[in-house]
Amino acid sequence: MGMMSGYWGYRQLGRFVERHRRELIKRLQIPKARVPSYSVIRRVMVDLNYEELQLVFNQWSQKYSLIPESEWISVDGKSLKNTVTNYDNAKQNFINCVSAFSHQRKLVLAVLKQLVQAK
Repeated sequence: MGMMSGYWGYRQLGRFVERHRRELIKRLQIPKARVPSYSVIRRVMVDLNYEELQLVFNQWSQKYSLIPESEWISVDGKSLKNTVTNYDNAKQNFINCVSAFSHQRKLVLAVLKQLVQAK
């Protein structure tokens, strides 16, 4: 929720949680009314299985995102620089992250991580 609201980084996400503390406790029914600090958020994100998160997110998005033909969807891809191999070669292997975004809804509809292999 923090990232969808424009909060990036562990400290900013910690600020988001603190700022919306009461609402998060109420809506998520958090026991003992304790929300995570930025360091807890960091530990969770470091150990997160992003491939599993991607699958769950896309399943959720497909369930709630029926797109009419008149709606425009933007697709954007980013390569992860630290995954590039063979810098000297014209053909390189790297991991690419692609997302589909609805401008009218201001909503990410799907995310896909893929390995691009040189041929």
